[in-house]
Amino acid sequence: MSLALATFGLYRWRYMSMGMDDARRLGVLYMMLGSDLAGLVISAAFALGFTQWMLERRRLAGLPDYAAVGIGVLKGLLGVALMFAWQMAAQALLTAYDHYAGVQLVAILSLVLGHLITVAAVMVPIGLAFSVLRGQAIPASPQPAELRGRALLMFTLFAWSWLLVLAQLVAPMAMQFYGSELEASPAIPYAGSIALVLPAFLGGLLGLPRTMSQTRPLRLWLAGTLAMVVATFTMVCISGFVGNDFAPRTIFSAVSVLMAGIWFVVSTLLCWLLVRVLCRTQAPPLRDGRILTDR
Repeated sequence: MSLALATFGLYRWRYMSMGMDDARRLGVLYMMLGSDLAGLVISAAFALGFTQWMLERRRLAGLPDYAAVGIGVLKGLLGVALMFAWQMAAQALLTAYDHYAGVQLVAILSLVLGHLITVAAVMVPIGLAFSVLRGQAIPASPQPAELRGRALLMFTLFAWSWLLVLAQLVAPMAMQFYGSELEASPAIPYAGSIALVLPAFLGGLLGLPRTMSQTRPLRLWLAGTLAMVVATFTMVCISGFVGNDFAPRTIFSAVSVLMAGIWFVVSTLLCWLLVRVLCRTQAPPLRDGRILTDR
């Protein structure tokens, strides 16, 4: 459903980029595609995390199959309503300001408010479905399920969400710093976020317990957030240690590859340590045929 709504961004780009030259039209296009990609990842992360949190909190195995259809329809209706409301607000901003300045203002507001609205549009239908279908919910089995793979997916998506938001902030500065090397492909910051999330993925893969009957999404969100803070801080420290005299002017220079390798190893170890500390306790014992959960 989110992917279908994101296709409307092509119309939005065509409308908002009228009167611009080809270079600026391309920049606006990649800016909007990056925002849509971040929205899709954030939607998936919080949909999975909030659903799992509700299941563990209420000791349920799941909802009926038709609940997914209802959640998708409600999410689509909310998405359409918010899309048209934001389109009207964007049109007002473009009218009040210079066209290109209005586009930049819309992008900044979309970065802050758009993702908050995305999270709310995902959590409201899920919470409503659990409330309405409480009587039809499937109770949890006395035998705990293995949820390590689901926990790893949530942890990676949470970390990737922060990277995509960060990419939206630093992409214009990166294109200005590296010049034509990145102007030829403005999508590199967003595609590069896949490589930047690898330390978090490996840290979670190595650090999560071998058996998990509970995922504890709040801890996973905290771990994903701290993992990206640590990875970013490590990158800044390595760049500061190298100094301006050795700062690379091209992406694929020897110094860049060496810095990337050091950052990858250090970030992976730190992410592993974070996951080990925050997710070290798991699987409360069974009592009276039910799985106990933290409150």
